[in-house]
Amino acid sequence: MPVTETPRAGSVEVWRLINTTGDGHPIHIHLVQFQVLDRQPFAADQIDTSVSPPQVDKLMFTGRRVQPGDESKRPYLMYEQNAFKDTVMAFPGEVTRVIMRFDLPNGIHVRRGQKFRYVLHCHILEHEDNDMMRPYDVIG
Repeated sequence: MPVTETPRAGSVEVWRLINTTGDGHPIHIHLVQFQVLDRQPFAADQIDTSVSPPQVDKLMFTGRRVQPGDESKRPYLMYEQNAFKDTVMAFPGEVTRVIMRFDLPNGIHVRRGQKFRYVLHCHILEHEDNDMMRPYDVIG
């Protein structure tokens, strides 16, 4: 798949992890630590996953946004409150929003327009073993 995410070095972005599958996926984003902002259920059956990438610009939300610490039905997610993470569980039929800063490692000399390739991927072993990873480029 081509690179579709190109954050600038040092920028802060909010990404939406949209899970249209019936399974939870532990998503790991290389380079960054992030905070979970919230989760929100949506009508996953309304997304056409036969096209790549799926058209998600018209998500139909079916419930309110739930912030970490406000998880009455999933109290085990309390650990996400006020915590920096590098992996987050993306639950089926939910959008998980995370906020992160794309700081490159110390000592890297960055030229304007230079690209640094990183990946995000699911930590389910079968997905990792089959190179199911999404590349993204941090731009200097």
